[in-house]
Amino acid sequence: MKNTLIIISTIALFLSFSGYAQEQKTRNRYGMPLYEKKDGSYKVSKPMMEILGDDIPDDLLVPCKIGPAIPAKFTTEAETIEEVYKSYPDHDLKLFIHKSAITKKPTPVMFFIHGGGWYGGRPESMLPQAKYVAQNSGMAGVSIQYSLCGQKGIDIAAAVQDCRDAVQFIRDHAAEYNIDPGRMGFSGSSAGGHLAAVLAMTEPEAKVLVGWVGAYMPDRMLEYWPGADKHNLREYFYNGDQEKLAPYLPVKLVPTDRQIPCILFFGSGDNVVLQDQPRTFAAALEEAGQTVQLEYYPYYTHGFARFSDKNAEVWKKSVRFIKTYIFKK
Repeated sequence: MKNTLIIISTIALFLSFSGYAQEQKTRNRYGMPLYEKKDGSYKVSKPMMEILGDDIPDDLLVPCKIGPAIPAKFTTEAETIEEVYKSYPDHDLKLFIHKSAITKKPTPVMFFIHGGGWYGGRPESMLPQAKYVAQNSGMAGVSIQYSLCGQKGIDIAAAVQDCRDAVQFIRDHAAEYNIDPGRMGFSGSSAGGHLAAVLAMTEPEAKVLVGWVGAYMPDRMLEYWPGADKHNLREYFYNGDQEKLAPYLPVKLVPTDRQIPCILFFGSGDNVVLQDQPRTFAAALEEAGQTVQLEYYPYYTHGFARFSDKNAEVWKKSVRFIKTYIFKK
C-alpha cells in the first residue's frame, strides 16, 4: 500500500512541476498542494502524509500565498528573438534568444533547459529566467527547445544532440547576438537539469552549472519512477544499459582538467528526484576537484523552485552564483 501511495504522489508532484497540473492550487509554503475539507480546514494528500512519516512540520496545513520567483518588471524590457535552429521531418526546434540590454560588448550566455520528464514541458516556461539575465545581469539568455520522448526516432542521444546543436547555433551566430562564445553557463530543472549537467560537463566553454531539482541519475529513476513505464522512458534510456548510457550520465562525465562551478538545489520532500541524485553528483564533482555548492531545503517538494515561498530566494541565489563565475575568463 505504501508503495502505491508513493507512486500516486510521485506522478502528481512531477506533473505539477512540469506544468501539466494547474498552478493556481492552494499550497503550503513547501509547495505541497492543500485540499480544503468541508469544515474549511486543509489536509495534504494521504500519499504525502505517507512520505512525511513522523517528520511533519508544524505549518504543514497552513496555506501560503506564493508570488512569482521573478516579478514581471524585471523581464518586460527584454526582447525575445525566436530562431529555428534544427528541423526534423515531423517537427522544428526553436531557440528563444535574449540579447543583453546592459552592454554593447560581447557578453556571456546563459542557457536554460526546461523540465518535463523528457517527455513534456515547454521552453517558454524558462523565458522569465532568460529574460531576467538579459535585462538585469549583463549576459544573454537563451531557452532551448529539444525533442521529446514519444516523438519519432527520439531517444536520450537525440535529445542531448539537440541541445548540443542549439549551443553550436549560438556559437555560429555569436557576433549577430553580441555573445562571447567563450563564456557559457547552463541551467535546468528536473529533466532539464540532467541535460544542462551533461552539457556543462562536456562543452569546453562551460563556466557554471545551476541545477534545480536536477535528475542527474536518470538510470536510477528507472528503478522507481512510474513515468519510466508510462512514457516509454525505459527504451528512451536503453533499458538502463550502463555502457550505452555512459555518455549521458553527468556523474560519469565530470572533467578534471577545467573548472565548472556548480550549485545544486534539492528538497527532502522531493520523491521524484530522490536525494541520492544531487548528493551522488556532488560527490563526483568534489572528487574531481570541482567547486560545488549544495542547497538543501527540508520538506520542500519537487516543484519548490517555482511553487513555494523559497522560489525568489532560489532564483536570487542562482543569479548570484552565475554572476560570480560566468564573467571569469
